[in-house]
Amino acid sequence: MPVIKPLMKTSELSVLLVDKSDFEINTTKKWLQQLGITKIESANNLQKGLKLVKRDRPDIILCEYELKNDSGLELLKEIRLMNSYTPSFSIMTSNTAQETIVELLEIVPEDIFIKPFSPDSFNKKTTEIIKRYLSTKEIRKAIDTKDFELALTLASDKKYDDLASSNTAFSSWLEKTKLEIMLSQKRFSNVVDYAELLLGNKKYDLEWLRTYQLKAHYELGSYQIVIDKGEKIVKKYPLSIKAHILMGDSYYKLKKLTLSTKSYNRALSLSKNSISAQRSVSKVHHEIGDYETSMESYKKLMTLIERSVEKKAEDYYEYANLKKENAEVKLEANLDKAISEALNILKQGQKNFPDDALFDVQKQILDTQELLTKGKKKEALIKMNTTMSEFEHLINRSGSAILNSLITFQQLGEEDKVENLKIKLENNKVDYVKSTLDARLNSFKTQELELSEKINSLIRDYMKDFQNEQFESAAMKAQSALSLAPKSIEIVLKLLESKVKHIEKSLEMEAVESATKVFKEYKENKMTIIENERFKEFGKKLKDLTVATKEAEKQRRKDKAAKAKKEKSLQFEEQKRNALVKQNIETVIELTSVDDPNKAFTAEELENRAKSDKKTELIVKEKEEEEKNKNIDKQIDKVYKKQADKINSEKAAEFAREREKIEKEEKANIIKAEKLKKKTVSSTSILSKSKDTLKQQEMADIFNSSVSPHDEKTKLHEAKKAFEKLPNEEKLKLIHAVKITKEDLTSEQVSEIVEYRRTNNHEALRRSTFEIKKQLFLKKSGFLNKQA
Repeated sequence: MPVIKPLMKTSELSVLLVDKSDFEINTTKKWLQQLGITKIESANNLQKGLKLVKRDRPDIILCEYELKNDSGLELLKEIRLMNSYTPSFSIMTSNTAQETIVELLEIVPEDIFIKPFSPDSFNKKTTEIIKRYLSTKEIRKAIDTKDFELALTLASDKKYDDLASSNTAFSSWLEKTKLEIMLSQKRFSNVVDYAELLLGNKKYDLEWLRTYQLKAHYELGSYQIVIDKGEKIVKKYPLSIKAHILMGDSYYKLKKLTLSTKSYNRALSLSKNSISAQRSVSKVHHEIGDYETSMESYKKLMTLIERSVEKKAEDYYEYANLKKENAEVKLEANLDKAISEALNILKQGQKNFPDDALFDVQKQILDTQELLTKGKKKEALIKMNTTMSEFEHLINRSGSAILNSLITFQQLGEEDKVENLKIKLENNKVDYVKSTLDARLNSFKTQELELSEKINSLIRDYMKDFQNEQFESAAMKAQSALSLAPKSIEIVLKLLESKVKHIEKSLEMEAVESATKVFKEYKENKMTIIENERFKEFGKKLKDLTVATKEAEKQRRKDKAAKAKKEKSLQFEEQKRNALVKQNIETVIELTSVDDPNKAFTAEELENRAKSDKKTELIVKEKEEEEKNKNIDKQIDKVYKKQADKINSEKAAEFAREREKIEKEEKANIIKAEKLKKKTVSSTSILSKSKDTLKQQEMADIFNSSVSPHDEKTKLHEAKKAFEKLPNEEKLKLIHAVKITKEDLTSEQVSEIVEYRRTNNHEALRRSTFEIKKQLFLKKSGFLNKQA
């Protein structure tokens, strides 16, 4: 076998490392240097990496999949768009999620490093990449110079057989290169046959090879074959996004749009960032007239292509047209706003594709559409004719531009030009444009009929409300009709008529402002309506009605204020009358004449006195509070009485028990005395008498309310100490049971209570009363005597 001689040495190779981690870059650099590579550049983001690629054109690129806010595959896409440059590009990633795998299968880098990798595994794979690059330098050079025949001949040289048989990655790259060259040369039949030959070898029964064959079948127009083979591929390789997209494209060619949408949606479910799948599904929804879904899809597509090199100028044309078409289909939509948004989309596209003159054509056509929406038909026709004469060569190359021009001339009523453009459209190869022409024209006719019927219906409702003098409702109907036909002078006049009638009937300022706003709007637009006599008459009426309405509003405000004042006065009088009814007898006496006590005042006089004397209200409140306190005191006294009765009954039971105990002891003593005959009768008597006397005295003291002056201070102190040991609940019961009389109070205590009552200081009054009852209880109760 012939030996492959490298065209350059390893030390002469240049390598670019692109990774977001500086640590990873430094580590990988060391490993590359160990392999004898000295020319190493690095970048930590996509922009810097792309700059170095354009400047140095490195031989080998090792790029991280996940960069800062970008994908490493975007760098590969940029490189594939460059002329005369075919480096070895490998992806490094630790992300093995389904979406990552799908994206890698769609873009297909030359090799993949799965992180984390050891120095040995890295060196082994990198050595294979270096060997493959050095061995295929001639092929890459032929591709760079566009000498595809030479490249294909070199790739088919038998000198690569040994290396290909021992290195799967090398053999895959070699076969992919051959198939790519044949596809670029449009040798689709050769691709089909060669792929079939390779598939006979189990070694090559791989997803990428089957999708190359599928692509060739599609280009040959064998759409059903693509669908049949595609079903088998996705069954064996469920993540094959290319197979799903090619099946969708084939269904689309066969006009099976539902199945086409289904295939595209499957592709999007595998990778939501697939631009080709998003673009295709947007196109299908647009064609079937599902504008809302298509708008959403295009919105997502715009987001994707703004970050990608896969953007196309056609994407911006289609999205701009879709914005306008969506507004045309909806009767209530704001077409002016939609056209303005479409122009902004075209401006954005022109920034990305400044050399594409077709953007100017599309903008000119949209400007013409804008003039039509404003009713300026003559100006629109002049502009459209100018656009056609200046950009005819560009329009003839774009199916989208032909379609938009045709629709515009249709609206202008230029039938000859419409027929001429239809012929050009037939010669255009864009299937989407051909298939949507009739739908768009029919849509306009249908819209005109629907619009006319809706306006007529609103006018009928308007007339009905107007006859029934429901002018506000009639104005609303006219406003709705005007939104559908904003240039209709007749509807404007109907709207103003109903608004003027509504003002005459209601004389409301809000109605005047609404009518004036409509009048000024059409006057300022300088439409032909301003010359209409009825329009001028409505203007004069509005001025007169404005003055009359202001006077009516002023009078309504006065009436409202007078009514409110009267209501307030009546309310105040009612309050005073209620106060007079509630006031006590002293208040009535104060309001009677001093000179003539028998004289009775009238109710009016009493009310006038009550107004001048604010004390009345305070007295009434004080009386009510006093009555309330009395009721509370009664309830408390009732509770206290029950508690006192309970305590007295408990004391009586205790006395009975003590008496019974003493009698038992006396009997026991007598029996004991008889038995003790040795003791004298006198001593027995003394003992018995002594015990009897002590018990009798103790029981008597319990109910004795008087205390010896000599022992009073000591006993009171002892009683307080014993009292404080009781539970709080028991203390309260005993104290609240005490009743206070005038004899129990000192002069200072009486003054204090009177002052508290006068100032309505109920809290202080209750505290003072509680302390007095407590002292009385300790002095007079059996508890004090018992403790003493």
